[in-house]
Amino acid sequence: MNSTNSTISPTRRFFVSGRPFELWEDPEHPFGWTPEDLQQYASEGGWEMLFNALVIRASTTEIVLD
Repeated sequence: MNSTNSTISPTRRFFVSGRPFELWEDPEHPFGWTPEDLQQYASEGGWEMLFNALVIRASTTEIVLD
């Protein structure tokens, strides 16, 4: 069995422009949008991650699912 398939990833649900979407993240590399996360993505050249974090930070309400 592939360990990736057996790992349960945390799920977060967001609303962007009134539409829900879920974010599944890799527990080994969690995704964030704090100022520190933005700085890390920029300093590492993670432009796609930076863009995604900026969009989420600017336009979401987070609901954490357990």
